[in-house]
Amino acid sequence: ESLAEKSGMWAPLRHPSLVALYFACFMSCASFGIVLPSLAPYVLALPGGSESMLAMIVSIYSVGEAVGAIWLGYLSSSPVGIKGTLILGVACGLLGSALYATASLFGSHAAPVVLLGRFAQGLWAGGAQSTQQAYVAQRLASYPDSLSLANVLINAIAVLGFTIGPALGIVFHLVDVNFGAYRIDELNAPGYFVGFCCAATIVMFVLYFPND
Repeated sequence: ESLAEKSGMWAPLRHPSLVALYFACFMSCASFGIVLPSLAPYVLALPGGSESMLAMIVSIYSVGEAVGAIWLGYLSSSPVGIKGTLILGVACGLLGSALYATASLFGSHAAPVVLLGRFAQGLWAGGAQSTQQAYVAQRLASYPDSLSLANVLINAIAVLGFTIGPALGIVFHLVDVNFGAYRIDELNAPGYFVGFCCAATIVMFVLYFPND
């Protein structure tokens, strides 16, 4: 293939909506690993935290993924549309991250709040996979060469997210900030970071995604 042909294959992949999708794909995959290094000490330090609760919290994420893939995958082909479904999915991630980060404020219910938060984050991750693929297929239907390249690119970004996520989680060992009686530290900071990235993703989807 000539350089011009290769350039033509890449051109459709630079659309702002797809760039936003790449970021969303990376974050949905990285979020699992970002939280993982601090998950056990965080849960065990909370009121109601125990090894059995920790096992449930680890498992509930996968349950959320399965439910999210079915639920949000269905919604993407309903009147809600792909854009609405993507925003709804990331909103679940934002809610889950907020619950995870602020669980200590719920007193004796802190551990169950983390359980609910991880389920919501799982909904986001599972729904993102099916909905993102549906949008890419729709957006690049007229560019078959670019479509296959986009699928490879998204899979590579997903693998990169899973790989880099735990390394990003380690960085939060440096965080220790007090706001009066409330503290943001290495244990709850990952929740705030993922929540901030979810909020940024929603803004990008609203600004750059076409209406269905």
